Amino acid sequence: MIGADPAVRVSVDGTNRVDGRELLHAIRAAEASVPVAEVGPAGLSALEPLVAATLDGETAFFERCPIERARTIAADLDDGTLPTDGATAVVEHDPGTATLPIPDEGPLGVGTRAMLRSCYWVAPTSVEDYRAGGSPVTQPLLSGERTRVRVRSPS
Repeated sequence: MIGADPAVRVSVDGTNRVDGRELLHAIRAAEASVPVAEVGPAGLSALEPLVAATLDGETAFFERCPIERARTIAADLDDGTLPTDGATAVVEHDPGTATLPIPDEGPLGVGTRAMLRSCYWVAPTSVEDYRAGGSPVTQPLLSGERTRVRVRSPS
């Protein structure tokens, strides 16, 4: 999914797994030719199912996205238009970004993502997406190197 433009990402994990799967199926069944990816949760279950629509280095996020809205999002992208009406946030970013573009405000803009910076942005089963993201944890795992992690509780 990294570098796909236009693209639609749908969260299908977490507490709203069933709704996310229904959305994913509905978008894929539509007549649009836009790539659609099943991604994990963004870490904000109150927003799920969360849909992200990306076009030309700009992404619009739609929280608790209804099925009909998801279909129109895919159709708009297929027509070369980024839908923004009703979006929770719209973020400009580098077109090939490998990490979740974070808005300046709102629930998606809270906190700093370090280890989980590509969560919700990459397709969880795509080795290429993880490699492109350059995650310090996944790179040794994907290359086959042995990795030893030591976790300590705060003193």
